[in-house]
Amino acid sequence: MELPSIGMIKRFVGADVGVSFISESFARDQVKAGEVKLLNVEGVDLFRELGLVYRRDRSLPRAAQALIALIREHHKPIEHASAAASD
Repeated sequence: MELPSIGMIKRFVGADVGVSFISESFARDQVKAGEVKLLNVEGVDLFRELGLVYRRDRSLPRAAQALIALIREHHKPIEHASAAASD
C-alpha cells in the first residue's frame, strides 16, 4: 500500500494494519508512547536516495550556492543492485 505521508504510515502501523520501513527518528514518539515497536533489520544494506532540486534560472543566496557545491564535491554515485548483479 502506498500512503501519502509518514504520519499516515505511522497511524496505519499503530492501528495494526501493517508494517513499514521508516527511519527510526520518525517513529521515536510512537515508540515512546508504546504505539509501535521498532525492529532492527540485520544483514540488509538499506539506503535512501535523495535528490537536489533548484531553479537554474534564478540567482541563489551564497548559503544555497555553498550547499550545492558541498553536495557536488562529496557526491558518490549509487551503484544499484542491477549494476552490481551484472559484474
